[in-house]
Amino acid sequence: MAELEFNRHVTETMSNITDTRILALPLMNSPLYVIFISFAYWYTVYVFGPYFMKDRKPYSLKGFIQCYNIFQIVTNFWIVFNIVTNGGPFAAVWNYCEPFDQICGANSEKVFCICKLSRSKEQP
Repeated sequence: MAELEFNRHVTETMSNITDTRILALPLMNSPLYVIFISFAYWYTVYVFGPYFMKDRKPYSLKGFIQCYNIFQIVTNFWIVFNIVTNGGPFAAVWNYCEPFDQICGANSEKVFCICKLSRSKEQP
């Protein structure tokens, strides 16, 4: 009975401190996704990658890496610019325990959509 009461208390507490809007973001519903991706990464780096590249020359990725770096610079500038102009990032540094709506004020939905869009571009 005490365990059931404890589980109910934990569920109520988590529902009070969790922003339900983040549940729609990728990988936020369950920790199993992150565990699976971590295992797949480990397998690729330590098992499959060395086996695949055993008798091959190293790839030249200089052009790809330069394009990727330019893309990252432009994307991060866009995200930071939008959050600085629409949100309260300097208030967020000092009030990190405050709710997202209180930090960003009237622009909280816009800032949330910017963050959501920046993450959804990484997904296929």
